[in-house]
Amino acid sequence: MKSMNKSIIIFFVGLLVISCESDFAPPHDNVPFGGFVRFEESIASGTIDIADPSAKFEATLVAPSANVSNYELAVTVVKADTTIGPAILKNVTSFPSALEILPSEIASAVNMQVTDLKPGDRIDLAATVTRMDGQEFTASDFTGDLLNPGQRQAMQFSIFLVCAFNASDAVGQYLIVTDPFVTSLDFERPIEAVAGPGENQITFINMFSHPEAYDIVVTVDDPAAGSASVSKQPAWHCDNFGCPWGEGRVEGAGLFFSCTGFLTLDLTHTVDAGSFGTFKMELQKQ
Repeated sequence: MKSMNKSIIIFFVGLLVISCESDFAPPHDNVPFGGFVRFEESIASGTIDIADPSAKFEATLVAPSANVSNYELAVTVVKADTTIGPAILKNVTSFPSALEILPSEIASAVNMQVTDLKPGDRIDLAATVTRMDGQEFTASDFTGDLLNPGQRQAMQFSIFLVCAFNASDAVGQYLIVTDPFVTSLDFERPIEAVAGPGENQITFINMFSHPEAYDIVVTVDDPAAGSASVSKQPAWHCDNFGCPWGEGRVEGAGLFFSCTGFLTLDLTHTVDAGSFGTFKMELQKQ
């Protein structure tokens, strides 16, 4: 609720100044002193097809303030029933730099066999950045704005080992495990997921537990890779937060791994007056 109220205040102030000329620059371009590293290009959802021996994650790292001497990346392998790590994966000392992450490197870092990496595993990566004066920075040293989807930050991110989507495996009860917008009114209520209305679609019944009972339909656009999307649809209502803008809607994209019952989405929240921004949303099947 606090996050929602804060977003409402920021949104209202934005409406007051929207007609004024702005010198706004993206947050990652306004970090003159911190040891901050980001991707040169947007990384919507990092995936590796574990069945492809040549598959890897690729991106270009940049240090916008040109003050970084080392980028140390730690890896944690998250399986359905256990977590392995963290362990140091690699160090980068010059920028810009091409970052490549191979399944074999991941397995070696956490003392696993590459055959132990399975579709549906999540690979969490966290950076420790050393500034040229020796001071260290991690994701926790930066504001939520810098870490939001769309900012291309490379301080903390995840890669998923893809598995083919199967609607019958996806149905069941889920809990919201990540919702920084604090959209839900009841995080402890299991959310029922049912197949349909169309092929490769799953409907989450009253996803955010609002009295208006908005169902959210998730479409899996590429079943082989698990890539999913949410078309613009009603999801919550401002009345339940004490704000005056009526019906709230969401739209976005992400990944749906039916083999592990995990859904991750970057959802943009809007009302008729405008947008509150984009926030990560994650659900785990129980």
